[in-house]
Amino acid sequence: MAVKFVYDHVFSEGVDNREVYKTVASPVVRTAMDGINGTVFAYGVTSSGKTHTMMGDEEHAGIVPHAVAEVYRLAAKLSRKEFSLRISMLEIYNEVVNDLLDPAGTNLRLREDARRGVYVENAREERLTSADHALLVVARGNEARKTSATAYNEGSSRSHTVIRLTIEAADRPEFAAEGEALG
Repeated sequence: MAVKFVYDHVFSEGVDNREVYKTVASPVVRTAMDGINGTVFAYGVTSSGKTHTMMGDEEHAGIVPHAVAEVYRLAAKLSRKEFSLRISMLEIYNEVVNDLLDPAGTNLRLREDARRGVYVENAREERLTSADHALLVVARGNEARKTSATAYNEGSSRSHTVIRLTIEAADRPEFAAEGEALG
């Protein structure tokens, strides 16, 4: 029995993170700015480039830095709206959820209710002031991740990271009756 898979896109070997971001994640960010939940998920074997694709390095920004920059760029264009952004950063390690922004936040529980949907109880959310602030928070969270050597990667993370950016938008009072598109 043959197994069939459907792919949205396959990139060639030389494609950089910017192109991956524009193709895969930018549409998710744009719809998130319109109030639609979105997820960008990297999956693969150890040392396949997931962390590099998502986070990048000093020379090549990954999906997360590109997404943060685009959120702030789009928010600046939408002058008729006020935006509030918050970030949380969690680690799943040995089936335990830990808060990477709060060292005391260990073994957190998943909860669900009608108003909030699925959420992590007591996860810290930090209110953001700028794209640079967001990247500093992510860097701080990355420093708290669990790592250990593997046969493929000496500093491999042994955990899964979930970065959640919450975007809230409201019409500015003087423009409440009018709408505005991203363009």
